Amino acid sequence: VPEESIRLMAEYFTPRTDLEMGVRAGGVQPLTAEQLAEVGETPESVARMSEAALGDVVARYVARNPDWAERRR
Repeated sequence: VPEESIRLMAEYFTPRTDLEMGVRAGGVQPLTAEQLAEVGETPESVARMSEAALGDVVARYVARNPDWAERRR
């Protein structure tokens, strides 16, 4: 496997924020802090949310950015 592929895979699977760690564990696609800001949230605000509420945040983001969901599949 080319070294570049290994690096990209490691980068993808390494959570960049505490939110991503929690969201990935919950099975919801991760959003970055910048993406959260688009729907009026912060990593701190979503850190206390239930899994259902996190799903709602992701759904709100996807409603604004439908092409993102396609890229994440």
